[in-house]
Amino acid sequence: MRASSCERLPLLFSIISLILCSARIFLGLAEGGLFPGVTYYISLWYPRQMQAKRVAIFFSAATVAGAFGGILAYGIERLEG
Repeated sequence: MRASSCERLPLLFSIISLILCSARIFLGLAEGGLFPGVTYYISLWYPRQMQAKRVAIFFSAATVAGAFGGILAYGIERLEG
């Protein structure tokens, strides 16, 4: 006897959840070295007196980008065409 589509939904949901969780883990692994890498890269170019200001600008820019990311996504979603 074949399983109905209602019986397959929990299996499909668990497979999709597993795929999304694994994608999130790999994204976290790839993104985890960004801030330390940028801090190290800044330390190669700027003298010690200027490093703190440059790192602060980078961290602030990341915060501002996160704040406006939702607004930008909303605007892009509302575009027609």
